Formats: sequence, C-alpha cells, structure tokens
Amino acid sequence: MTPEASLEILHQGLVEFITHATFGYSIRSAHRELVSDCHRAAEGGADKGSSTQTLRHPTLAQRYRVKFGNPFPGPYHNDAHHCVDLIYQFDAFHDDLIAQDRKEAESGYDGVSNLTLRRDIQDYWINFIVGDVGNIDEQSALVYQEDRRVRMEGFKENQAWVKEDERLDLIGRYRRETIVAMRNVMGLGPW
Repeated sequence: MTPEASLEILHQGLVEFITHATFGYSIRSAHRELVSDCHRAAEGGADKGSSTQTLRHPTLAQRYRVKFGNPFPGPYHNDAHHCVDLIYQFDAFHDDLIAQDRKEAESGYDGVSNLTLRRDIQDYWINFIVGDVGNIDEQSALVYQEDRRVRMEGFKENQAWVKEDERLDLIGRYRRETIVAMRNVMGLGPW
C-alpha cells in the first residue's frame, strides 16, 4: 500500500488483513499443528519435553481454498466469500443451483457446473472423512479455481502461498497488536 492508494484498494487491503487475521492465521496454525502431531506419531510419539505425551488419534490435514464465487445474482455474485463452499458441501439451494446451471449453459459458460462441483466437493469430503482419498500432500492445498476446476498447489513452490505465509508469520509475531488493530478498525474498542 502507498499513501496514494485509492479508497477501493484500501478497502480491499483491509478486507484481506481482517480475513488473514481472523481465518487464515488460525487455519494455517491448526494445519501446522495437526501435521506436526501426525509426524510425531509416525515417528513413535511426542517430542521430548512436549506436553503431548501420547497421540492416540493422529490425523492427516488437507488445506483447501475456494476461488470460485457465490453463484447467485446479487451484491455478492461471484465473490469468493467465507463459507461459499458450504452451499456445495451441504447441497443448500439445490433447485437454485440447477436454475443457475441452466442460465450459465445458455450464456456459454464452459467451466464446471454447480451440480458437478457439489458432487465433487461432497465426494471429496466424504472420502476424506472415511480415509479414502489416497495420498494426502500436507504441503499442498486443494484449490478450487474460479471456473470451479480443482488443482493442487504446493505451499513452497507457489509464490502466492509463500507471500501469504510471510503475511501470516507477521500476524503471528504481532498477534495481540493485530487483534487490537482489528477491533479498532471494526469499532469494537480496545481489547
């Protein structure tokens, strides 16, 4: 950001900051903890000096990101906002997704249909839960693209993930200050 940044750019940056501080930091921290617990369990237990004595249920962790947006017309149409994936995970608005697929087909949309995406997301989640997803790459994320196609992106090879990790590390180093800044920006006062 520069002092000459437009109000729109400042708003986008503020939304990104709040999103990273509220969701991104916690998700990445939980993922790292789950991955390290799973690796400790695979190596025969907790690290010496760790408060975790036994890991009875080590688990795999797969991060994912949604870049496709809200499929429905309105002020948030095509916005990849928090929880838009729940529309597909829980088959919410099934009939509306069918209607939207018809409209998209008529307009020449060539990406993945909403109903196919719903099936793919549900299949992936169910298979993950029952342990039938093959090899999980805990150093990559499953990314649903804007056209609703899916691909894996490595955290270390992809510069967007590297830059995001740098921002999240900064939030982690200044966690208390970040929370105070967020509360002030949102008008909630001091912590």
